[in-house]
Amino acid sequence: MINKLRIISLFPAVLAALLCSTLIPPSAARAGSPMFEEGRLAYSQGDINAALVLWRPLAEQGDADAQFALGTLYYAGLAVPVDYTESSYWFHRAAEQGYAAAQYNLGNAYQRGEGVRANSTMAVHWWRKAAQQGFAAGQYNLASAYHSGDGVERDEERALALYRQSAENGHQPAIDLLARLAEAERYATAGNSGDCAGWLQQQAGGAYTIQLLSTTHPGEARRVANKFGLEGHIICSYEVKGTRYHALLLGAWPDTAAAQQKVETLAPELRARKPWIRPVGSLRRLVNPPEQRE
Repeated sequence: MINKLRIISLFPAVLAALLCSTLIPPSAARAGSPMFEEGRLAYSQGDINAALVLWRPLAEQGDADAQFALGTLYYAGLAVPVDYTESSYWFHRAAEQGYAAAQYNLGNAYQRGEGVRANSTMAVHWWRKAAQQGFAAGQYNLASAYHSGDGVERDEERALALYRQSAENGHQPAIDLLARLAEAERYATAGNSGDCAGWLQQQAGGAYTIQLLSTTHPGEARRVANKFGLEGHIICSYEVKGTRYHALLLGAWPDTAAAQQKVETLAPELRARKPWIRPVGSLRRLVNPPEQRE
């Protein structure tokens, strides 16, 4: 099971570009009137002009399915020139009628400033409406907003809950994200061990750690760890050419990219030390050199 509090602390080291801004196409529209379905059939057969002819009057009459579909045609430039203002207009009309996919697309338009003035608060407003209807992509984007604090007060617990809801609704980006978080949790949990040799043996062969310093003074590594309250740190001691060194390490990570993202969250004073992202395997060889192995 993923520990909620630990996963919250792992967010900065795991998450990068989170928004799922894919346009929901007209083929994903809910079942509509016979005339709308006739247009959908034409669309699926590649006759987009026929679909447009059928959908436009319906949209003008207030049919939310047709309004949503018309918005996607203008957004993608299918049978009409690309026109973000027009697409956002039709998404807005459908969104006001509670159409979840239109609410999601409209939120993306506000987030990117396409056809409307860029406004993160409005993006969150429409994603939330879509999310409240169980729309998985809307839940994912709303979670991303809560994680980054863009358009809403940052709340990582709320973000995690929404990512889980999105994953439960089958949204693959959310499923993949939670899998990466679970993997990072496995690495970070192992980083709490106080026994260097035991900790090293727990790590995967291709894992990386962050070396914050290496000193000949045994108390210095502990002092720095205590000063910055480094959760998950480990101190490993080893000998090189007769000199005893004490390395302060921070966690273990599945790849260098994850480790680098963690480095970027460190205090400026720690970053100024130019932390070294190094393979755990290299430390194994120092702490337990071949000639000392049984």
